[in-house]
Amino acid sequence: MKSMKSSLARKLRGYVPNKSSRAALKSICEGLHPTSTKRVHLITGTYGTGKSHFGLVLANFVSRDIDEPDFSPLFDKLRERDDELTNSILNTRKAQKRFLLVLPEPHWDPEGFYHSLLTALAEALSRENISYRPSTHFTAALERIEDWRKQSPEEAYEKLQNALLRRGVTVQQLTDGLKAHKGSFYEIFQEVHKEVAYGATFEPIAYSAPKDVFTDTIKHLRRTGEWAGIFIIYDEFGRYLSEMANAPESFDAQNLQKFAEYCKRTVEEQCHFMVIAHQTIADYARGRRSQEEWKKIYGRFTSGEHTLSVSSGEHEMEELIHAIITKDRANPMWTEIEHRGDFNILSDEVIERNLYSNKTTQWIEQILLRGAYPLHPYTTFALPFLSDRVGQSHRTLFTFLGDDDENGLRYFVGDSSIFTPDGRLNLYTLDNLIHYFDPAIRRHDEYKAIMPSRDNALADVGKNPQAVRIINSVAVLMILGHPSLPPTKEIIAEALHVLTSKKQEIYDILEELAHEKEVLRFRRATGHYELPRGAGDISVREAVQKERQKILEGDFDWRAFVKEKVPPESIPARKYEEAHFVKRQAACDYIAASSLSNPKPFLDRIENWYYPDRGKYEGDLLVLYVLADSEAELKNAKDCLNQARDLEHSQLIIAVPKQPVHLTETALDLKAAENLKASSGEIGQQLDPVELP
Repeated sequence: MKSMKSSLARKLRGYVPNKSSRAALKSICEGLHPTSTKRVHLITGTYGTGKSHFGLVLANFVSRDIDEPDFSPLFDKLRERDDELTNSILNTRKAQKRFLLVLPEPHWDPEGFYHSLLTALAEALSRENISYRPSTHFTAALERIEDWRKQSPEEAYEKLQNALLRRGVTVQQLTDGLKAHKGSFYEIFQEVHKEVAYGATFEPIAYSAPKDVFTDTIKHLRRTGEWAGIFIIYDEFGRYLSEMANAPESFDAQNLQKFAEYCKRTVEEQCHFMVIAHQTIADYARGRRSQEEWKKIYGRFTSGEHTLSVSSGEHEMEELIHAIITKDRANPMWTEIEHRGDFNILSDEVIERNLYSNKTTQWIEQILLRGAYPLHPYTTFALPFLSDRVGQSHRTLFTFLGDDDENGLRYFVGDSSIFTPDGRLNLYTLDNLIHYFDPAIRRHDEYKAIMPSRDNALADVGKNPQAVRIINSVAVLMILGHPSLPPTKEIIAEALHVLTSKKQEIYDILEELAHEKEVLRFRRATGHYELPRGAGDISVREAVQKERQKILEGDFDWRAFVKEKVPPESIPARKYEEAHFVKRQAACDYIAASSLSNPKPFLDRIENWYYPDRGKYEGDLLVLYVLADSEAELKNAKDCLNQARDLEHSQLIIAVPKQPVHLTETALDLKAAENLKASSGEIGQQLDPVELP
């Protein structure tokens, strides 16, 4: 326990509250006011932006006494950056008691969203030694007894009576005790439940609605005078958001939206709900939902969406890099390195490019140059931006600094000499970043087209080392896209860290690459060198994705599209026809899982078959194929079938697949491909129509 506490203290001390995380903290703290509706928050950001670290800091901020010494380094850093904000959040937090921290297991609970919440609440109460049972537990026990009485009077209910008799208690006494919320009778019920249910432990959460359980628990917590309410932090929430975007009518998606609405309305009995994911909800919905549908979902779910980043105008990451890269200052070699003239030249270049306009020359020389050595300052500047834009789980700013990948910093330090053959400091320059982030860039929709152009250019220049470095530098600068570091000949030469006398050689190679080999394009208006990204770089997949988005901006009914392309065939009653010489058949149709919640249209359809003016004969039996596109839709369909008595009709058959059919993506792709084929004259050379399905 002591080691855990010291580890936590280190994480609090090491946290850098940058601009984006401060904005998120400010908004969340505003929700602590008793009349606020800011109780639902989504924290997003690419890999390596510190989402989970922010969650850990916030978890401690809301659940512990903030006067504890562990918080001092965090508040000192906050005060250095924004004194007014620091005072505001401290005053807001100090006005409240602490919150019971509820931490559901990350990822996906196969038993459903509600189950994950209630299980986590039970664990939180146990962790804090709070011996409290929500009134719903007693209600759940009473419902279980009633189920036994109705459904199994000769077996389960009789076993219950016998088990109670051995304890000198009657069923009536037990139910009266449970109605009075007496803990001793609840404990008796838990004991006898195991005897009746063949050893199974009673799980009250199976019978409980989270809204009622959380409301009941919060009221109890507030009565103790020690707690303000409950704060839920749900990490790795991406799959739930994806499910909600893909199937907002599904059982879990509906439950999620209902619970979010509940949290926003909790007022003084505060229940906060913060989820952490890699993408925004709009990102999960893109390509699956129309904008109109999406706005409805978004409005119901979140009142605060905060995207964390490692890049900002305040450059906290440079200070963090300085803290991470340790120097052996006692080594005589460090003295020689520190007094090299390279740092003076680099300082002038950084100041001339106005990369750190709000920083002093001393900061540039000590934190950026000597502090982040052996990183070239342009590399240090670019790292947070690249990590934000193309970073993935194994390719972030932090993995770059810490892992042993041959293209990362640690390997460079161990494998490279201190000086170059011409006597300059051997720095990790900008062009090297392309090797480390290569896999992530190739998978990124916006930047991946740069890589084939780079590959082609490298094939044309052969083994010319300076030409290779130039092409790689241009690729990185194009992805960076920062106005202070455009891909001009001067910046490219500076990024390569060559001697002043060698810069003309770089300019000459750039001229050759642009005008003789034509692997680079030179834009005279701006003086920029770029890799070509012409029409030939547009893949079929990219074109289909863009067309999908256009389709979703309209009113696309994918089930109707599937029905048009693969209409459900009626099923003839062969044996009946052969015996009676009369045509009989089953009519078939496709439906959404959500349609099962209202069976009236199906029953009306069957009834209309027997009206005198029914028109053309359709059938005597209706078979409905449920097009469930996800596990959640499948569960929703099964739940509806278990609950809706109206669906029990002798002329109605409902077919539910064992596995999701995943037809949404196929329908969208096919529709997009059809549209692209139809407009192939407009796309010109961008696509080869033969490639389309």
